[in-house]
Formats: sequence, C-alpha cells, structure tokens
Amino acid sequence: MPRPSLRHIANLSTVLTAALAAFGLVIAVWQIRAAESSQREASARDAYKEYLKLAIEKPELTDLQLSSAMDPAARKVAQENFFSFYLFSAEQIYETYSADPGWQRSLQTDLCGFHHDLNDRLADWQWRQHEPAFAQFAQETLANCSEVAIDKN
Repeated sequence: MPRPSLRHIANLSTVLTAALAAFGLVIAVWQIRAAESSQREASARDAYKEYLKLAIEKPELTDLQLSSAMDPAARKVAQENFFSFYLFSAEQIYETYSADPGWQRSLQTDLCGFHHDLNDRLADWQWRQHEPAFAQFAQETLANCSEVAIDKN
C-alpha cells in the first residue's frame, strides 16, 4: 500500500477513536444522570413511605379528634413535629415529581388534612426552611383547602 493511503487510514482511525471516546463520555454522563434521578426518586418515595408508616402507627397525630392517652399539650407538640416530618418528605416528593398531577393532588389532600388541626399555628410556621417553590405550593394549598375539599368529591 502506498504511504498516503496508510496516513489516511491512520488519520481516519484517530478521528474514529476520538468520536467513539466522545460517544462513550456522553453515554457515561447519561448513565450517571439516570442513576441520580433513580436514586432521588427512591429516596423521595422512601421518605413518604416513612411518613405513611408513622401515620398508620400513630393516627392520633394525624387527627386531634381521635382519642389518645397522650397529654393534650404533648400531643400538639408531637403533631407539629409530625407535620414537620411530613413537610420534609412531601418536599422531596414535590421536587422529584413536580410535573406529576397525581402526586400534587395527593400532597394537597395531605396538607389539607393537617389544616384543620394546625390552622392557628400555620401562620407562624417556618416556611423558610423549605425550598421556595415547595413552600409556595404548600402555603397556596393550605390557603385554599376548602376548594381542594370541594374538588375531591
């Protein structure tokens, strides 16, 4: 083979190797992002499952109308802590599934479930500890719970 042909093949091989390396890099970045997204979704669902588990184990914290052997003052504090726990799990769900109307509806229903018992204490809630988009979503939902309840039926 003449030398120019060998140089052409060598140059083509170099270009092809660089293209394959770039393609491999793109695939690696895509895999890392997919893994991060999957992990974020799993973490959000796990946090929400923990909230649901606690709600089942301690139903008196979800509704002050239920009877409880707990001291009333301690129960109010426990319910506020339970609500705070809920908000952090709900925030993860909201951030992970922000475009999912089913999750948003579920979060709105949950938030309005707390509204009745916590209404007088929500005005002083520390919303700054949450991401602004979630805090706005939660506050708007809580302000419109009567509409959410109407829509639910």
